[in-house]
Amino acid sequence: MEILSSISRTLSYYNSKVRSQAEEAVAWVAEETDGYIDLSFLLDADPSSALACTLLAGATPPDQKGEDAGIDGDTETDAETVDADPDQEVSDADPDDEGIDADPDDEVVDADPDQETDSEVNEYCTSVPSEFSLSRPANGRTDVILTPGLEWNPSVDEDGATLGDTVTYTLIVATSRAQLESLTEEQKIAMRDGELDPDWATYFETNISDTTRTLPPLATDTQYYWVVLAHDLCDEGDHIVTSSINNFRTLGGCETAPTEFDLIGPSDLDGPQDLRPTFFWAPSDPADEGDTVHYRLEISPDGHFPPLEGTLITYNDIPASALASGYTITAALETAHAYSWRVVAIDNCLRETVSSGEPLSFTTIADCSTSPSDFLLEGPGAADLGATRVGLTPTLRWHESLDPDFGDTVTYTVHLYRVDGETEAEVYTEATTGDATSDGIVSYSLAGRYTLLNDTVYRWEVSAEDGCHNPAEAVSSFYFQTIRSCSTQPDDFTLIGPSDHGASGEGFAIDDLALSWNPSIEHDPGDEVTYRVYITTTSGAVVFDQEGITGTLINISDYAARLNFNTEYVWHVESRDSCGLTGHSNELHFFTMQSCDVTSPTAPALTGPVGADVVRSPNLTWTASVDPDSGETITYRVYVVNDETDAVIVDGRSTTDTHLDLSTIGVTLDYNTSYRWYVETTDACGNPAPAVTPMTFTTERACVTIPVADMTETEFTRGTALNLDRLSYPGSLIMARNWTYNYEATSGRLLTEDGWSDDFSPVGTREIIEDPVSHQQAFHFSTIGTDTRAILSRNPVFSNAIGWVVAWRSRLGFLEAGSLRYRGYILDPLDGSRLMRFNIEENRVWSEWCAPFSVNDFNTTAAMHNFRIEARGLAYNVYIDDGLVAGSPFTSDTSDSRNLIRYGDEAMAPDSDSFLVYLRYYNAGDSVPFATPSIYDSRVFDLSSAENNLAGAGATIDLSGVIDGTTPVTVSTRTGNSSAVDGTWSAWSDVGPGNRIDSPQGRYIQVRLTLTAPAGNSPKVDDFVIRACTYSG
Repeated sequence: MEILSSISRTLSYYNSKVRSQAEEAVAWVAEETDGYIDLSFLLDADPSSALACTLLAGATPPDQKGEDAGIDGDTETDAETVDADPDQEVSDADPDDEGIDADPDDEVVDADPDQETDSEVNEYCTSVPSEFSLSRPANGRTDVILTPGLEWNPSVDEDGATLGDTVTYTLIVATSRAQLESLTEEQKIAMRDGELDPDWATYFETNISDTTRTLPPLATDTQYYWVVLAHDLCDEGDHIVTSSINNFRTLGGCETAPTEFDLIGPSDLDGPQDLRPTFFWAPSDPADEGDTVHYRLEISPDGHFPPLEGTLITYNDIPASALASGYTITAALETAHAYSWRVVAIDNCLRETVSSGEPLSFTTIADCSTSPSDFLLEGPGAADLGATRVGLTPTLRWHESLDPDFGDTVTYTVHLYRVDGETEAEVYTEATTGDATSDGIVSYSLAGRYTLLNDTVYRWEVSAEDGCHNPAEAVSSFYFQTIRSCSTQPDDFTLIGPSDHGASGEGFAIDDLALSWNPSIEHDPGDEVTYRVYITTTSGAVVFDQEGITGTLINISDYAARLNFNTEYVWHVESRDSCGLTGHSNELHFFTMQSCDVTSPTAPALTGPVGADVVRSPNLTWTASVDPDSGETITYRVYVVNDETDAVIVDGRSTTDTHLDLSTIGVTLDYNTSYRWYVETTDACGNPAPAVTPMTFTTERACVTIPVADMTETEFTRGTALNLDRLSYPGSLIMARNWTYNYEATSGRLLTEDGWSDDFSPVGTREIIEDPVSHQQAFHFSTIGTDTRAILSRNPVFSNAIGWVVAWRSRLGFLEAGSLRYRGYILDPLDGSRLMRFNIEENRVWSEWCAPFSVNDFNTTAAMHNFRIEARGLAYNVYIDDGLVAGSPFTSDTSDSRNLIRYGDEAMAPDSDSFLVYLRYYNAGDSVPFATPSIYDSRVFDLSSAENNLAGAGATIDLSGVIDGTTPVTVSTRTGNSSAVDGTWSAWSDVGPGNRIDSPQGRYIQVRLTLTAPAGNSPKVDDFVIRACTYSG
């Protein structure tokens, strides 16, 4: 109700009055009827003395006249009566008039807040908000982006800790300083109450509860002024505290959109992705000097752009610094889902450039069935109120929750509750990905997020879930108590030095000035003190202002401070505790040393870069200049000029270092372009050093990434295997002996046509048809209506095998009800040592005769699934849709004398049917050893140009599927400029660190994989990708 908002402050005031007259105020009831509100304060002590006040909302109730505004009944029992002028709104009431009439025999409650006839007047507002300052952007800054974030330090109201009073803010931004300076207290109150909206303001907002705001787009190259008003719940005008008026200027001259750029990955060629993938793309360069670029990531869930309305997933304000390690999204995507993505580059003037080419596509992982592990909290606190002197912005710590599903990630949610006796209320909650340290501890700091109350008990807990919302919980929640009330401010303290030194020019060096002071004593247990240092001129102009200092000694050379020669300065220090209470030092004066005379510093010598193939954001370096006048600061101004167009790229950038890294100032030069650079040197008095001769360099050529699709060997269908048998499923290269192979449904053969036999009388349906769900050709095997089992089997010669693989792709069609329905569709591999059985039901896959496992909530009927068993010795790994089943490897605890693969319906009843795309088995042989080493030579790849980044310049080969540690794989390359290998090609060369390609530059390249097999294990490589680029220009 709008009227409730407009009179909330009046309610707070009247409630404080009622509390002073009764032992307990239970409630007030507000009811809006026909344009007015009736408010009754109900008192347990005397229900008949309930205060009813009618506050008009723009219309006079037809039955309200004079004394009828009170509570019906004898006026002697009506303890308090609210009398209101029916033609006057409450918010406009004359503060000099009494707002409450009472019977002369009863206690008078005066509504005038300025008249203190009551000993307990307005106990709700015993203090005013504290002074505060604006912090960001820095006052006077001239390079502010068009959508700046404004930030100010909090104003503290001591009533907040004890009476619940809170501070809110009003923010005003304008292009005229005079408008802000001319604001009256009455106008500020009207703005706070929402009764005045300054139409001259560029931005205006009131009732802000935090201390930051991001502005909508501003105009370019424009001066702005801003001020913040702080106010508490009280209605007095003097409770509005006004900040200083700061100013800033927005960027100008950004007239060109960012340059074009390319996407890197992920793509379909990179395989299934984590549910929170990491995205990579090449940087876009700002086309205008001084401009910067940020990015927006766009993900389409329906495979194209633009996507369906309301489905686009976006991540905004991604900084350029994120490109080095990639940008990882925070919200999990869906499993087994295809997505497309692109990136938009945005400069400070909001001009946009979309990534080049078509959006890239990828598919997420299929397995997300297992919940993350439960975990323990670390601190602060304990299950029974452990810590009792915790700060107001503590860091919460807990042990990492682990998720066994490949590619799955865990998200945590922090919950914080304020405890008051037997009741508690949640005061803060936020989700976080929470990167763990090497010891498995996740940390989450409340600093900058939420500030606790003093001397208060809190309970906190953490929940976790994976990308599929499978939950995990912390084993318990923790309690702690914050430090006691900051009732005592830090003690005042004294400065040590510098002081009153060098009145005639024999003062302190301006570039090596140490300030020190005695500590300020804090008397509140557990509270901490920080310091703020000020240096001003004698006229009061601030030249140095640094806060958050924890020690009692600083050197201003560690900060961006600049003092003048032969000048008198005044300095003092302020101490501040965690509640904002302050202590103060005395003031001291000091002089800086006498100015240098006319002696100039020596010229520096430029040292680099020089020559060709220089990176596009080089580090410019030079030797130090020497000045005969001791104590002077040398300043260098750096210039970089396009040697072909004379365009100035860096125009006198100032530094006191002997280097300038262009990457730190956001400058990226053009490819394959000549530049000249030089520095101009001056001392603190402006005396110049002799000019230096410019140095010239040429930037590197652009290296265009070769499409990954041309470089991927996905199934090893071409190439030469030496002493090596190739396995084409699932696209892997596996070193083995005596491989055997069987059955692919799409070839149109039945299992019974290829050495398979019936363990029982042949019954049911056996046919090659199109599966109605997957639309793949499949072997349809059905026993429905037969009330008997039907099993096909064959001898795979698994006996004493060192290793073997059984792989199949299938779907359960239908399974009737019955006591043995869990045996409806089975796959048994038996090898003479191990006995195991896969039982497949509608929503579960599980093992009956081995170390048991069970994958639950897994729909086996809605789609085809890939299953695989890889056996090594007496242990085996189980894969479903290429995801390793939790608990692998398993060890069989039973044995069987037979050597069979069995497939079909095991139960007499119920009956089932299934659709089988393929069933393959691979036997690694019995006592025949591996031929080691074995070699695979790939086909020849065309890199499209001999001008590339081979020869150790950045090209690499990435392997996937390698079994690390037990089966070494050596990668070698050779290169040439003819499409067929001949005598002009280079010799084979092993890759360097990080699989770096060290072979000479050449247009063509061939890869060799050398596999060795220690301890009888079978090496395996699923894929390799050559990552290279060619130079242009």
